Amino acid sequence: MRTQFLLFACFEGGLDFDLEVEPAGHFQRRPGQTGPHLVVDRVPHVELNVALRRIGRDAPALAGRTPQDQREIETWLEQQATWLRPAGVAVYRALQRGQSDDHALRTFQLQLLRMNAALSEREYLAREFSLADCTAPFLFTAVGLGQNQAEIPTLLGYLDRVRRRPAWALAHQRWLDAQPKERT
Repeated sequence: MRTQFLLFACFEGGLDFDLEVEPAGHFQRRPGQTGPHLVVDRVPHVELNVALRRIGRDAPALAGRTPQDQREIETWLEQQATWLRPAGVAVYRALQRGQSDDHALRTFQLQLLRMNAALSEREYLAREFSLADCTAPFLFTAVGLGQNQAEIPTLLGYLDRVRRRPAWALAHQRWLDAQPKERT
């Protein structure tokens, strides 16, 4: 998913970029594992939020127009990196093993409810579309992990708005195009 987040942010910010894929179909290699990283002026930015912040320097509209917007974006990025994505991944992995992770599930559900409440007052996480929203595609599939969808109608509407953004369609297609092709 990180690759899609970075592609989404680059397309949303109107940035020119190259996408390098290794022979196995993985995007740029991180030390010790596969995964994307952003390279600007030969400097790699490996961690997702660091890479998003770097994109925000070249696409300032995504980084927030006012100091208050910037703080709010930063808060959402940290909440997602610290609580939402790790809990969602833990729930998903437990389900894949036929198990449950009650603590991760409660954490994940609480974060979804928090996002739903915040979005009841605005269209995007920090009022206008921003870097904080570029990681929303994680929720396209994860939102159904043990969450009563009737409890999060505003969040579901938000995800639909994000999914309809032209930059998301471009990012998702670019990601699909870069996947290794099966040999016949």
